[in-house]
Amino acid sequence: MRRYLYLFAIVLVIAIVILAGVLVARRVGPGAEPVDTGGGSSTPGGLPVAPPSNANENVQGNTGASGEAATNYEGQKFSVIAENKALGFFVNTDASVVLVQPDGQIMKAQGGQVSPLSSSPVANLIAASFSFDGKKILAVFGDRRSPETSIFDVTSKTWRPLPPNIQSPSWSPTNYQIAYLGERNGSGMIFTLDTSKTAGVPQEILKINIQDAQLRWIAQNQIILSDRGSAFTNGSVWNLNIKNKTLVPLVVENPGLDSIWEGQYGLVFTADRDLRGGRLSLLDAVGNLLHEMAFSTLPAKCVFDTETITPITTAPGTKKTTSTASTTAINKTLYCAIPKDVESFQAVALPDSYFRKELFTQDEFYAVNVSDGKTEAVSGVKNLSIDATNLKVFNNTLFFINRLDEKLYAISLD
Repeated sequence: MRRYLYLFAIVLVIAIVILAGVLVARRVGPGAEPVDTGGGSSTPGGLPVAPPSNANENVQGNTGASGEAATNYEGQKFSVIAENKALGFFVNTDASVVLVQPDGQIMKAQGGQVSPLSSSPVANLIAASFSFDGKKILAVFGDRRSPETSIFDVTSKTWRPLPPNIQSPSWSPTNYQIAYLGERNGSGMIFTLDTSKTAGVPQEILKINIQDAQLRWIAQNQIILSDRGSAFTNGSVWNLNIKNKTLVPLVVENPGLDSIWEGQYGLVFTADRDLRGGRLSLLDAVGNLLHEMAFSTLPAKCVFDTETITPITTAPGTKKTTSTASTTAINKTLYCAIPKDVESFQAVALPDSYFRKELFTQDEFYAVNVSDGKTEAVSGVKNLSIDATNLKVFNNTLFFINRLDEKLYAISLD
């Protein structure tokens, strides 16, 4: 009898082991993950949020170890530039791309490979911007209330710290000067600083007391000064003439202001008073309304494509042509990433919900004729989850960072 009991116990143990194996296989084996229906997850309010990090894994391109794979975007209609995440970027004329990662490391992507320019992490990186030629990078990091700033030289691969108390720095569009907000003798000021000089001295431009503002230096003698937009407060936008030191209002006391300005145009978003969505307008260089846009998005999801024009004249009685004026930047096209789900986009306080990453979007790309406001879809992007920001145009190619995976993408405009 005892022998039968031993046999029964052995059989029972084997059966338990087999049953446990089946249960484990069902939990972790193929087909165990939830089925993705394409709708993504959602917040309690039903608004789309970021999908898993592999949402765009069907994008064609080289893959490999992190930090080693890149795509040569030339000759492709659509591509992901590298497997590296990006906070900022610049595209050179030789088709190489310099990336600033969210951790502050700086990489160069070219010919299918990524190589480091700076492997030193930057703690609490807030923003990174490139000089007009891409040869210098301005990094803002640390405490947002009193951030630190440093400049990375792409050629020498060296860092240089800047003086303290620099707020909202912006590169000159023509040289290595920056404009920024600061203080002198207890008064708020707008300064410029020539960073090409190691012992450069800040130059006072205008005395002004303003809180939580941002600067953008858009032309040789023109800086745009604006309040940071919030649907809960009114904000304004001013045009600062550096040469004359005059400050002229462009948009005055509107809620939820978000705007971009380039050449002779400004694209301005204004929130609705009921804290639900808003309207998008195209203005001229002095703030006059040109078009109420027929679509809804944020200016932070758009970019003006500029063309440089050099006036040419023919001398009387000759066939010789000569340039008689300086070059001019002409805006012909506005490219925008437009949310597909307009109702969800217009159902929240903007731009607050978007910038706080409470709202993510699924976008389509459109080219907008700035003369008449007509739109045309940009082809080449299908069945991908894209929430595009930081749009730029280089080499007739539209580049953007996808907020859903923080990678840099490119769309050929040919």
